[in-house]
Amino acid sequence: MKILQIALLPLTLSFIEAQRAPGCLRQDPSFELNFEGKCDIDHVRIAIKEEIAVRPNSQCYNWKRELMDLFQMSYDDVVVQIGIICAKGEEDVFEDVNFYDILDLEDSDGDEKRFMKEFYDGGTRLNEEYDDLNEGHSLASDTQSIKDFYDNELSTSTVSFPEDIENFEECTHNTVMCCYIQDRQIDDSGGCNQGNCIDKNPGDNTDICYVDHERSPGSSHVEGGFTVYDEAATNGGEGPVHCHGFAWSTDDNDFSSRYRGNTLSFVSLYDHLYLRGYVRNVPGAPMCGCIEQMPTVSKAQCTQVESVETVVLTYDEDSYNFEADITNPRLAFEKCDGDTKKNDLAAHIRLEQSEGRMNVAFPSEFLVETCADTTSAFLASKGIQRI
Repeated sequence: MKILQIALLPLTLSFIEAQRAPGCLRQDPSFELNFEGKCDIDHVRIAIKEEIAVRPNSQCYNWKRELMDLFQMSYDDVVVQIGIICAKGEEDVFEDVNFYDILDLEDSDGDEKRFMKEFYDGGTRLNEEYDDLNEGHSLASDTQSIKDFYDNELSTSTVSFPEDIENFEECTHNTVMCCYIQDRQIDDSGGCNQGNCIDKNPGDNTDICYVDHERSPGSSHVEGGFTVYDEAATNGGEGPVHCHGFAWSTDDNDFSSRYRGNTLSFVSLYDHLYLRGYVRNVPGAPMCGCIEQMPTVSKAQCTQVESVETVVLTYDEDSYNFEADITNPRLAFEKCDGDTKKNDLAAHIRLEQSEGRMNVAFPSEFLVETCADTTSAFLASKGIQRI
């Protein structure tokens, strides 16, 4: 796994000069921080507060100043440094896994990169076949390797993010979204639940406003054009569509960024393909891709990655730094948090932006509240006015 920043950040001299006396924690250089959960600034903050609380008779600063004193840095630099420490600790215990090793492809599938590109565009046998009880054909056997990977490796490894697939090359909004239009598998999700899976619908959770074919010529195979859906949707012409995505921090050492390959694998391969059997793309767009390649929609659900691990941070007074010892690591994939509601991609992005983890523009061209005004503005940009 590649960590972009590993070296200790330089001491912030202005802070050192301003500090009058060492904090209570630095006066006890043998102390450790111990906690269960994700190795990040939020859990470190809680652990620091607990350490201060058990020293009621010591002259301690507040938790933030104690952290700055330990690292001899400004608080903003402390946040970055903790990300580096945690990334290094997890690098030592998480095995790197190639994204292309998840699926057990057949010889007839050909080149794995080409196959996965076509899969994420809505093609290949994985999108085209369906459960057929009359023929005794169950698709679960076709994707058993996904289940095996989920059970044994997805939660305890670092999966590479397939940036060499055009759909995921440059995600300028640090967001991936998938939109599905068919259900191919007999289960309790979607319309394929009575033994007949021909042309069945997924669980509907969004409205497609329009598709601008210029966004993804490598998937649509046309240089231009567009499709408008919102007028048809009022009469049911759009049909059920299910969209789901995830986002990650602009800090490469942040947890969401380090494990975005894991989140892509969970969302697109395990949760939606293996468990639900959701497949096929909205015409003119990829099935999954960076959000700037996808249709403009009114909503998408979303997933975030969390971790349960045992963390011991040991302080080194000579270097003003910690070393992370991480054991029993296990990733968990949950409905995303948001600024006003859970399991909503737009709300999740706004929360991440407000808390300083995503320093990119909100994808307002792709995630909207309602379709009517957005589609009218898009048509106007093409010189078309509705009557």
